[in-house]
Amino acid sequence: MQPLEEQISTIERALGERMIHHALVIVRSWVLELGSISEYDEKKSQEIEKKYTQLFDDWLVGNQTPGEDDLDSLTRETYNLVDTVYAQLRLFRGLSPHMHGFNGDNPQSVVHYFASCLELSLTDYEWLSNALKDPERATIALMAVAALTQNLRTVFSEIGMLTLIEGIQSPNEVVAEQCLAN
Repeated sequence: MQPLEEQISTIERALGERMIHHALVIVRSWVLELGSISEYDEKKSQEIEKKYTQLFDDWLVGNQTPGEDDLDSLTRETYNLVDTVYAQLRLFRGLSPHMHGFNGDNPQSVVHYFASCLELSLTDYEWLSNALKDPERATIALMAVAALTQNLRTVFSEIGMLTLIEGIQSPNEVVAEQCLAN
C-alpha cells in the first residue's frame, strides 16, 4: 500500500489533469477504511463518479465536448470531497489529534489549535477574524495566521482561505501583510 502522502500527491496530480476517476479510486479506498464514519462521503463519491462518467460517455459518443465549467465544477467537488475524507482519515488513523477548543489568551494554545485542528468551527474562524481586526491582539493574530496556514497545507478549507483573505484588510499593517503572504 502506498503511503498516505504519496496517495495525496497522486490525487493532486490526477485532479490537476482533471482525471477525476483516478482520484476517486484512492478516495473510495479511504471511504471503505473509514466505514460507517463516511457513509455520506461514499454517496458523494458515487455521485461525482456518475456525473464524470456521463460527461466522459457523452464526449466518447461525440454528442458534446465536456464544458470547461462542468469539468471545473466536478474537479472542485472532488477536491472538497478529498479534503473532507482526508481529514477524517487522519483523525481515524491518529495522525492528527481530535481538538476540542483553545484558550484564546494563551499563544501556545492558539498556535497548537489552529495548526492541528482539522475540524475548525465557524466560532473558531470568527475568533480569528476578530483577532485580526483587534490591534491589541496583533501578536496572537500573527501566530494564529501562521498556524492556520500550516493547517491549510494539510487540509484545505475554503472558509480558512477566506479568513486569510479577510485578514488582508486588517488595520495592523504587519498582520495584513502576513495574511497576504500566506
